Amino acid sequence: DTLASYNEAPIDYTPMFREVAKDKMTKVVAKKGQAKVTFPLNVTTLNENYQDNAAEIEKIAKSIEEIKNAKEVDLKSVVIKGQSSPEGKFSTNERLSRGRTKAVVDYISEQYDFGADVLEAESVGENWEGLRAYVESSSLKNKAGILDIIDSDLDPDAKEQKIRSTYPQDWNNLHKNCFPYLRVTSYEVLYETIDYENVNTHISLAYDAMDAGEYRNAANHLAIS
Repeated sequence: DTLASYNEAPIDYTPMFREVAKDKMTKVVAKKGQAKVTFPLNVTTLNENYQDNAAEIEKIAKSIEEIKNAKEVDLKSVVIKGQSSPEGKFSTNERLSRGRTKAVVDYISEQYDFGADVLEAESVGENWEGLRAYVESSSLKNKAGILDIIDSDLDPDAKEQKIRSTYPQDWNNLHKNCFPYLRVTSYEVLYETIDYENVNTHISLAYDAMDAGEYRNAANHLAIS
């Protein structure tokens, strides 16, 4: 009789969902590209109206705008990297590369209100890596010999002089068909975004949605996961 007459007060139960770890739901993505921002001989001042500079600078600006205007995106850094062709003295090319890279960085900085830690400049100097890639894929008569010189331990000025003196015809070919395309400005836009390809991300978002009472949205995330 005592047991039959016992009345337990109802329990006020509220489900508790696990805490959403936002840092584990994100990934860093790099958007890369190249722009051929050109300068007159021995000049480091950027003229946006010189040759095709306006269109080339627009490539960089468009990439930045896409990231800045995207949802659930946190812009981390914009890296501008300048390179010159391996002709002339290395010290001169290094100075020009550094100055021209800074000119592009300064221009971009004027267009956007970036923090001091977002915009970065990297000067590579002479673009021997690009030259090697071009020669390796080319049909130059003395390709093997040129590649041996490029891969040697000679300093950059000595490499240039040896290629020029040993293979003058191929050097003229490179000067005309390759070197203009080695004077490039590379850019890389790094940003952090939600990693929707990760199953755990959808599970975490489902918990977040359930905690907010958005059960249909939670179901959608769980269906994907």
